[in-house]
Amino acid sequence: MSNDNEREPEYLGDGVYASFDGYHVWLRTGSHDNPDNTIALEPGVWNALVRYRARVTKTDDLEGT
Repeated sequence: MSNDNEREPEYLGDGVYASFDGYHVWLRTGSHDNPDNTIALEPGVWNALVRYRARVTKTDDLEGT
């Protein structure tokens, strides 16, 4: 995943770290230095996840819970 565009991983909570390489949103669990699991979300999957969240929470805003 080495990419000059990649941002430093950001802790989201619950042991989840996120980073972005200019294309994929990378999610890691455990430690960002030595992750237990890694998932790369391409733009279409990221958009599907956002739509899923809006559907299950019945909200369009990104801050709603």
